Amino acid sequence: MPPTLFGELEVVKSYGHTAYNNPRYISSHVLCYISGNALNFIDTTVSSGSGKPLSIKPIIAEAQITAFGVFRRESLIAYAQRGSPIIQIIKYPLGSAVQHFGQDTDKEVHINSIEFSHDAKYLATLSGLPTYTVSIWDWKNNTLMASVDSLTPANCISFNPFNSLHLCTSFNSMHGVAVSRVGAEEEEGSIRFWKLDMGFKANLLKSVTGHECCLDEQPPAHIDPNAPIIEAPEKSVVLAPTPLFPRGHVWQVDEQVIATVESGDSIVQYNPVNGESRVLFSAWKSRYQVEKDRAVAEGKKVVGFTADGEAEEGKRHSEVEHVEHSHTEEHVPKRDDFVKSEYGGSNNFQCVLATKDSLVVGGQDGILRFVNYDGDVSAQIQVIKNGASIAALAYSPDFKEICITASDQCIYTCDLSTLQVRHNIQIDSEGVIGMGLFAVSDFVVTAHKDNSIKFWDPDSKLVANRFRVGGNVSAIATHPLSSVLALGTASGVLRIFDVAFSNSKEPRLLLREKVCSVGVKQLKFDPTGRFLLAFGDESSAVLIDVTNKCQVVGFIQTPASITSAVWDIEEVENEDEVVTSLILYIMVQVPYRTSLILKYNVPLDKDFSAEAEAAGYSLAKSIKNVAKYRIEENVSDFVVVSSGVSSSRSFYTICEDKKLKVFTRPSNSHEDHLDSIPVGTPILEFSDHDKPNSKLLLSISTEWLFTFSPDGYITARNFLEPEKSTKVFAHDSAIGGVQELTVSRDVHKLYSTGYDGIVRVFEWKSHMAAARRALIEAAEAAEIAVGTKLEAIKKVVDSLNKTPTRDVDPADVADEPYYFDVIKTKSGPKAAAFAESEGGNVGYDEKIKIIRERILKAMQRNETLNDLEKIPKADFILDFAERDRLWAESDARVKQVRKEIELENLKKRVIRNRIKAECWDSMEVIGASIKSFRPDPTTTKTIELEKVRLLRKIQLHAEAIANKSNSTPVVAAPPADDVILDSATTEAPPPVAEEELSFKDFKSLLYGDFDLTTNERKRTQILLLDEATNEIKMEFNTKFKEFFKVKKDEMLKIDDKNERINNIMAELVKAAQEDNYRERGLMIMMGGKLDDKSEETEKEELVRPDWMNKPKEEMNEEEKKLVKEFEKKLATMKEEQEKYRKALETELKKLQGSVLELCDNFDGRLKDLLVKKLEADQAIFKNELKRIKLQQSILLAENDETKELKLNQRLEELKAEKIACAQHMPEIKKELDHFKDEYETSVRRDKEIDKLFKKEFSTLDPSFDSLYKLFKRRELVKTAAQEAAEAAVECPFPGVDPPAAATAVDPADEVFAPLVYEKDAIEGMTSDSWSKLVELRDRKIASEVEVKITQHALSDFQAIHQNVNDEAERIRKETDKVMSDLAAFAEYRFHTTYNPETLFELKQGQVEVPQAPVVTDYSDAELIHRSVVEKLNDNIVALDYRKGIHALEWENKMLDFQAEDLVIRTRDIQLLRVTKQMQEYIRGGDERKQTNEIIALEKRSEHNSKSHVHKLEDRAVLVEKYKKKIGEKKKDNDKLEARLRDLEVSVKERRKIHDVQVKRKTMAGGTGTSGGDKAVLNDIYTRRKLVDLAKSQAQDIAILREEVERLRLRTYPAFPSKSLSSAPGLVSI
Repeated sequence: MPPTLFGELEVVKSYGHTAYNNPRYISSHVLCYISGNALNFIDTTVSSGSGKPLSIKPIIAEAQITAFGVFRRESLIAYAQRGSPIIQIIKYPLGSAVQHFGQDTDKEVHINSIEFSHDAKYLATLSGLPTYTVSIWDWKNNTLMASVDSLTPANCISFNPFNSLHLCTSFNSMHGVAVSRVGAEEEEGSIRFWKLDMGFKANLLKSVTGHECCLDEQPPAHIDPNAPIIEAPEKSVVLAPTPLFPRGHVWQVDEQVIATVESGDSIVQYNPVNGESRVLFSAWKSRYQVEKDRAVAEGKKVVGFTADGEAEEGKRHSEVEHVEHSHTEEHVPKRDDFVKSEYGGSNNFQCVLATKDSLVVGGQDGILRFVNYDGDVSAQIQVIKNGASIAALAYSPDFKEICITASDQCIYTCDLSTLQVRHNIQIDSEGVIGMGLFAVSDFVVTAHKDNSIKFWDPDSKLVANRFRVGGNVSAIATHPLSSVLALGTASGVLRIFDVAFSNSKEPRLLLREKVCSVGVKQLKFDPTGRFLLAFGDESSAVLIDVTNKCQVVGFIQTPASITSAVWDIEEVENEDEVVTSLILYIMVQVPYRTSLILKYNVPLDKDFSAEAEAAGYSLAKSIKNVAKYRIEENVSDFVVVSSGVSSSRSFYTICEDKKLKVFTRPSNSHEDHLDSIPVGTPILEFSDHDKPNSKLLLSISTEWLFTFSPDGYITARNFLEPEKSTKVFAHDSAIGGVQELTVSRDVHKLYSTGYDGIVRVFEWKSHMAAARRALIEAAEAAEIAVGTKLEAIKKVVDSLNKTPTRDVDPADVADEPYYFDVIKTKSGPKAAAFAESEGGNVGYDEKIKIIRERILKAMQRNETLNDLEKIPKADFILDFAERDRLWAESDARVKQVRKEIELENLKKRVIRNRIKAECWDSMEVIGASIKSFRPDPTTTKTIELEKVRLLRKIQLHAEAIANKSNSTPVVAAPPADDVILDSATTEAPPPVAEEELSFKDFKSLLYGDFDLTTNERKRTQILLLDEATNEIKMEFNTKFKEFFKVKKDEMLKIDDKNERINNIMAELVKAAQEDNYRERGLMIMMGGKLDDKSEETEKEELVRPDWMNKPKEEMNEEEKKLVKEFEKKLATMKEEQEKYRKALETELKKLQGSVLELCDNFDGRLKDLLVKKLEADQAIFKNELKRIKLQQSILLAENDETKELKLNQRLEELKAEKIACAQHMPEIKKELDHFKDEYETSVRRDKEIDKLFKKEFSTLDPSFDSLYKLFKRRELVKTAAQEAAEAAVECPFPGVDPPAAATAVDPADEVFAPLVYEKDAIEGMTSDSWSKLVELRDRKIASEVEVKITQHALSDFQAIHQNVNDEAERIRKETDKVMSDLAAFAEYRFHTTYNPETLFELKQGQVEVPQAPVVTDYSDAELIHRSVVEKLNDNIVALDYRKGIHALEWENKMLDFQAEDLVIRTRDIQLLRVTKQMQEYIRGGDERKQTNEIIALEKRSEHNSKSHVHKLEDRAVLVEKYKKKIGEKKKDNDKLEARLRDLEVSVKERRKIHDVQVKRKTMAGGTGTSGGDKAVLNDIYTRRKLVDLAKSQAQDIAILREEVERLRLRTYPAFPSKSLSSAPGLVSI
């Protein structure tokens, strides 16, 4: 990208702390931390004028820094950037590049953590998602030592401070690196330990995962801290072990690892060798400790404790005795009772530092605690007092202070000598959400999430003043000519302040009103400073007159929600004068990817507040909408720029395609049109950003255009050279990129804020004289522009001074009334006009909703009317212009889509014709098909079933033909077990002849249970089982339908019979209701006549005449005769009626019997149908169970295939590794032999030099020992570079010596002090001998260095050889394991394939396994064929008649054995020898003896108890005595140690004095010979002569002593000693 007019932008200041990595010390008092793409440095010992630590110039990277590491000895910093796997190493403080390296991997993978080893030999990196790769680099040689994908969430890596081959990784949730918990979830809190094994050509990283650690008792988890704990019936809390997930980690002195946990209530210790873990201490008390503390607090006596306060074994739950009150109410423990008070809470173990004797723990309460390894708090200090927690800790290199990082990203330093917080590095940019700049003073103002407003001084770039507001700020704007600040909140409240830039002056509130029903999105001051425009996500904007009483003027209604707005000033020549107009452009987003820009002409010198108030505060009449411009793009932001000398304007827009497009605004001649005016195509396009929703900023001088985007970059271009631009990284794109941007009035400085909470200051970096001159000219032009506005500024200031101040600024509330609603309530009649006008936002929206609901209801009601009353839908259209526009757009879109589809179809037709010509037309017989008139939705399934049926038929035919052709007579063999089992299965069809294979049902097509050996057969069997189940269901349904029809027929028959029965019963009931049942029955059933209807027609009705009622005495003979005939006929009639009644009763019984018979027959058939239903259900359930089992076996088989594939792949990998290892072995052995030969050769040379020395100087027998000592003397001399490196070595822990590897010197760099002739030469030694001695000594030193180098190389390669052997052994063992797993898996596959699960139907009596209540386990049962059992039963029955014989034989044998036993016992009694003890026992029994023994044992037990007590007392005395001795020895040792330290100090002082004297003498000797030198030489000669004289005299004395002894032995015989007999010249006597 070519440089712009001013040069390039660079970061000069970056405020904020990006918590991807914790701050680190680069030196003893210089802290380094990440701030975006900058590394900020702070010197904690030097304070600026504000009392804060002095900042050092930052080091800037090209992109967001995600991780960094430091090596303090050489002032090196290694860092990684987002989106790049490359590691950059730079030198502090210049920032010069030292090295860069990295793997060629996916650029989306970024580095989470970087760490140097203690000796700077290796550098470890840990990447992020998705692989979490651990890589070890030899960064000096740019060599990757080893790399492995951990696949375990982690964002921290560290080296063992004593061994650079051991590492540890863990996940720290306090870091800002985002990790996906998909899991992670299952890997939450994992910690792993790594070891780098050196290989021949490749190195290995082996890992051990830390074991899960649990608390012995789960802490009570309740939301309410005062809620009681629910207790078990035994009045004891039942607590289960709780797993602890590690978070951060540190190394200990003993190379163990200490880690905090996610819950923050425990400290866990890990062994990196095997991963074992244990809880070092926890913040929770046990139940027993809680009960003990409560008992002590209540004045109760605790039983079961020793004098030391520890509970005795087995008495941890001893009962508590009451002292005062025996009926005190039982205390229920709460959650707080279980927390140890010294830790201040249950979650105050957030981070930790390890020292030799204690731990430094940071808590959630902001307190730093110093805790020993037993959990006792020795000291604590309150570091953070604003409610934030401690997130990270770090020691300074000299262990004099601790860097403390808070959860709000603030950084503190604590002096360990005084335990005082010395520096508070406040992060003033935390939570920034908005920014503005005062053009007059260049002061920057920022709004923050905590409702604070901060003012930044442009010179010192520090916060000069701050205050708070009562709402969440969502928009901010600064006045162009004064110190007025406008703030909009998320609740829609607008506040306008007159802000002073002095610490002593508070801001003055000028206006506070709720102007938006939702949050305020943007605030825009016009260039003259009079008006302020405020709008939110609504279709209206509110206008405020700032300079005229600072009042709300009214609102501007728009057709859609507002996206952005821009003020502009246009000068139009009108005859002889130039008219200045204030123009407002408002952009709204309309459907169909179109943006509409509305142009309003705002009267600049007119007070239209009264006019607006009269119109209900609507500004539709006061502010005219003079034009509408339509852009066929989704525009996110725009600015209006003058096109040069002419008065034309251009729209610079950010579109949906992330491009900056320039449109020319149409000329004024089109502005009188009411419809929107299209702006045409863009004249310029620029692609500056990679993400949409970028924003634009126009400089105050309107010469520069800045774009900033969520991709984190800022682009600047000058309108004189729009094709040239400069692009600079500003903020992290992963968090949201750039949020706001402001520019100083001279465009020299840029201020930006990001969603990452960082505030940045940019300045132009000019390398050319023209650019520097352009900057100077821009500054001068800005000053001139301010000078021209002095009058306007004064006018505005005077107007603001006259504006009254509002004394009360209440906090925002959710139900605060809308400003225009309040005006409506107060204004009375004017409110009616407001309601009837275009209205405020709320009234307008409500009216639209009401109208819409009415129209929808009318349309719904219209749909319910008949055709004559219906209104056409077109009559409901209100906005015909909108309809026409939508139609036009729809037609255009349809035409475009139709054209695209036609082109696509044309392409497909061409391809289709080619395929058809080649594959269809070339066929001799064209395929044909017949389709149904009514397609069946189950056609696909039917076709699939038919295919299966056909394939199964073909298979069965083929098997039948094969069996027929292979059938040969063979000798019948006994049935095997599997054949016996086959005969018991119900599903395997019997073998049938080929001609009998009709395949009428699917059951005949089913496979046998033992034929289902492949997944294809199982799938086919599933389909066949489904169809067989369908057939069973269909068959039963057919029977059910037939039976249902039979039931209907039977019911009709029964209804007929019941109807007849009901008639008979009705007649009988009516007859029974009369007294004379016979006459009643006659009258009811026969109408008073017994004959039927046929007879009734033939015979006359018998009616007794009235004359027959007179007495017989009054009758004549004729009358008597007639009476007799009538009575005779009456008797005959009654007899016939009786017969008919009996016939009816007989018929009734017959009908009732037939009905019962029909019901019984139907119930019997229904029972048969129920049995068939149960049989069908059984068959269906059986098939479904088989289907489930088959499906399960298919799924298992698929998993088995995957498992087998993995095993085979692993076996192939192991084979490849084995081959590679075998190929490397000969080379390794060859190299090892080579290193051995070199070592042996160097040792041989070294010995030869020894031999040569002895050979050369063996003649000087008296002085050979002295010469040999000079030859072997090695005084190591440290060079200046070595002394500086040794001084820079840091101790990993306070009070602990640095690792030996860190202070070790390379043998090739060792320098030994030379021999000095004047000082070291022996008396009488010639110069030639001295030269030869020095030469041989130098050769010896070189030889020794060579031996050390070759020995070191040999040991290193032997380690590599051992590692390769270990790796080969591991490969062998793993190969054996994989092969054994494969063999076992093959056996398992064979078993599952050829030993399938089979269902058998057995009768209840044939199951002899005891039945369980729910499910019986048949895993140990055996299935025996019925024929075997029957054969065995036949054998038992055949042998049953011999049962009595066998019983008698058995009883006879038993009696014979008993007789023989009695004979033997009698013989033993007869031969028994009776002793005196036996006689006493026979006479008195054994009771007396037992009593005596009991008494003796009791005495012995009592004696042992007393002896044990005495021994315990003696041992206790001895223990006390030993304790006293130990104490005395400790005191003596302490005294000796103190004495030893004093002696060491004195020795060092004397040694220094001696070295100084020797050095002075040596220097004096180098300048020339003097009297002092002669004196020294005389002293040396004298000392040498005295030594020689002493030796000769000692020899003479020894000879004389031997002579005396020899003479003494002559006086009497004695055995001579060994020394005398072996002495030369003496003879034994």
